[in-house]
Amino acid sequence: MSEQNLNNNQNLNDDNNKNEQIENKVFSEDYVKALRGEAKQHRLTAKNYETKLRQILNLKDDEDVTDLDTVINNYQENLTKAQNEVLNKAKELLYKTELQKYDNQYNLKLASKLLDKTKIEVADDGTITGLQEALKELEKEYPEIVKNSQSNGGANPVLDDKKTDKQENLFKKALGLF
Repeated sequence: MSEQNLNNNQNLNDDNNKNEQIENKVFSEDYVKALRGEAKQHRLTAKNYETKLRQILNLKDDEDVTDLDTVINNYQENLTKAQNEVLNKAKELLYKTELQKYDNQYNLKLASKLLDKTKIEVADDGTITGLQEALKELEKEYPEIVKNSQSNGGANPVLDDKKTDKQENLFKKALGLF
């Protein structure tokens, strides 16, 4: 046991000697200035990076950036949401443009209100599928969406040609043109 105590005492003395050497070590003024300059440069670089990060992530000066993972995740979620909104607006514009192609065939104002958009798909590359089929299906259910169709949907009825001719003749006689 005494041998173990001697080893422990010797280890303690070695540790104390090392601590005294470190405490007694004096650094030159140039070395300390260089260390301080280097630390200052690191602080300025870190501040510059933080400023740029705030600009990129649209963060205010008073917002906390210590939890960088949360800040970046929130930014990515907001970015994804904004991209999806823009993509949906673009798809809606493509849909409306494609629908305009059928302007000469259909009453688009009525058709756009009645169309089931769930059957129409706008792919990310801009291709539209299902519009023509949806219009044909809608045409079967609501024939009045078709322009120049036989059913006028409540408009003045088309007169028989024979009746029209008789009425025109009577009108001309009344005016003395006949």
